[in-house]
Amino acid sequence: MLLSAWAQLWAYEAKNAQRLSPPQHLARMQFAFAHASLALWRCPQMWNEVACWMASHGHSEAARDAWRRALEVLPTHPLLLLASARHEEGDGNLEEARFQLEKLIEASPKAVHYIARLRLAWRTQTAADARKVFARARRAATCSWHVYAAAAELEFQHARDAADGADVAARIFTLAVERFPASGQLALYYAKFLLSVRDLANLRALLEEALQEVPAAERLPLWDFYARVECRFGSASAAASVCARRAA
Repeated sequence: MLLSAWAQLWAYEAKNAQRLSPPQHLARMQFAFAHASLALWRCPQMWNEVACWMASHGHSEAARDAWRRALEVLPTHPLLLLASARHEEGDGNLEEARFQLEKLIEASPKAVHYIARLRLAWRTQTAADARKVFARARRAATCSWHVYAAAAELEFQHARDAADGADVAARIFTLAVERFPASGQLALYYAKFLLSVRDLANLRALLEEALQEVPAAERLPLWDFYARVECRFGSASAAASVCARRAA
């Protein structure tokens, strides 16, 4: 209730109904923040809302200070570390952005956090650096197929040659399938990638293998996708065969 009430007050002050000048409006927002922090000191939403407002209105240093203070109170909170890293990257402080994400991984080595670090590496470092991040993520106990999928897509997106990128991505997806052979979600995700690069031969091979490995309860989306592929790209007899097998 308290957070909701403060959010309403913050939204009202943000509208600047009094038509204050930018410096006056900033001072009023900082005043509202100071009052809120007395009761919401350990509330990450409050800190992030304040910092984001500061950043979006051109007060970069005030935003940085808000995130710095927030991380003194909640040093390992994912929301604050991710937001702070994004802000530092936007301001060109790339080492600080990487530091924040490394700190996040150390505190909470989830797959999604490794993916955030991997994406940052591709944006701001070399391909070799990004692949080292992927190698670390693969070794993590929390690694999921999503890490492989992100790595494959990033290789494809950043490749200078589309064919080479597709080949590297396919090899990464293959490693994922070998590690998570019973994941219907992974098989479907990989199948959609193969369709996007028009690799129909490997697409059909993947689906045939997945329909043997994936638990029966997860096969229906794969059958539906297989039927659509054959209806669009296959022969009439191939489409009929898949539809008949699906119905069996």
